[in-house]
Amino acid sequence: MQNEILDLVKESILALNQFRDESDQLIFSQDLVLFGQGSKIDSLDLVSVITEIEENLSDNFELDISLTDDRALSRVPSP
Repeated sequence: MQNEILDLVKESILALNQFRDESDQLIFSQDLVLFGQGSKIDSLDLVSVITEIEENLSDNFELDISLTDDRALSRVPSP
Protein backbone atom coordinates (compact mmCIF):
# COMPACT_ATOMS: atom_id res chain seq x y z
CA MET A 1 0.00 0.00 0.00
CA GLN A 2 2.94 2.35 0.56
CA ASN A 3 3.70 2.43 -3.16
CA GLU A 4 0.09 3.23 -3.97
CA ILE A 5 0.10 6.13 -1.52
CA LEU A 6 3.38 7.44 -2.94
CA ASP A 7 1.77 7.29 -6.39
CA LEU A 8 -1.13 9.40 -5.08
CA VAL A 9 1.28 11.98 -3.69
CA LYS A 10 3.11 12.01 -7.03
CA GLU A 11 -0.19 12.54 -8.87
CA SER A 12 -0.94 15.47 -6.56
CA ILE A 13 2.44 17.04 -7.28
CA LEU A 14 1.90 16.57 -11.02
CA ALA A 15 -1.53 18.21 -10.71
CA LEU A 16 0.06 21.18 -8.95
CA ASN A 17 2.72 21.42 -11.67
CA GLN A 18 -0.02 22.12 -14.22
CA PHE A 19 -0.42 25.55 -12.60
CA ARG A 20 3.29 26.34 -12.18
CA ASP A 21 5.68 27.88 -14.68
CA GLU A 22 7.78 25.42 -16.64
CA SER A 23 10.89 26.73 -14.91
CA ASP A 24 9.25 26.21 -11.50
CA GLN A 25 8.11 22.59 -11.86
CA LEU A 26 8.46 20.29 -8.87
CA ILE A 27 10.26 17.02 -9.37
CA PHE A 28 8.67 14.29 -7.29
CA SER A 29 10.92 12.24 -5.03
CA GLN A 30 10.60 10.87 -1.54
CA ASP A 31 12.99 13.65 -0.48
CA LEU A 32 10.80 16.48 -1.83
CA VAL A 33 10.22 19.00 0.97
CA LEU A 34 6.62 20.27 1.02
CA PHE A 35 6.65 22.17 4.30
CA GLY A 36 9.18 24.17 6.25
CA GLN A 37 12.76 24.99 5.49
CA GLY A 38 13.73 23.95 1.98
CA SER A 39 10.16 23.83 0.67
CA LYS A 40 9.69 25.08 -2.87
CA ILE A 41 5.95 25.71 -2.49
CA ASP A 42 3.96 28.40 -0.72
CA SER A 43 1.15 27.80 1.76
CA LEU A 44 -1.57 27.96 -0.91
CA ASP A 45 0.19 25.28 -2.98
CA LEU A 46 0.61 23.17 0.17
CA VAL A 47 -3.13 23.35 0.86
CA SER A 48 -3.81 22.35 -2.76
CA VAL A 49 -1.51 19.33 -2.50
CA ILE A 50 -3.00 18.24 0.83
CA THR A 51 -6.54 18.58 -0.50
CA GLU A 52 -5.66 16.63 -3.63
CA ILE A 53 -4.09 13.83 -1.58
CA GLU A 54 -7.10 13.64 0.75
CA GLU A 55 -9.48 13.45 -2.22
CA ASN A 56 -7.39 10.77 -3.93
CA LEU A 57 -7.26 8.70 -0.74
CA SER A 58 -11.02 8.94 -0.47
CA ASP A 59 -11.65 8.12 -4.14
CA ASN A 60 -9.13 5.30 -4.49
CA PHE A 61 -9.08 3.69 -1.04
CA GLU A 62 -12.33 4.90 0.52
CA LEU A 63 -10.25 6.49 3.29
CA ASP A 64 -11.75 9.68 4.62
CA ILE A 65 -8.92 11.25 6.55
CA SER A 66 -7.71 14.75 7.28
CA LEU A 67 -4.00 15.37 6.88
CA THR A 68 -4.27 18.53 8.95
CA ASP A 69 -5.68 19.10 12.38
CA ASP A 70 -6.10 21.96 14.84
CA ARG A 71 -2.81 21.14 16.54
CA ALA A 72 -0.89 21.27 13.24
CA LEU A 73 -2.57 24.51 12.19
CA SER A 74 -1.77 26.18 15.51
CA ARG A 75 1.97 25.51 15.19
CA VAL A 76 4.35 28.32 14.42
CA PRO A 77 4.92 28.23 11.55
CA SER A 78 1.72 26.50 10.54
CA PRO A 79 0.97 24.90 7.19
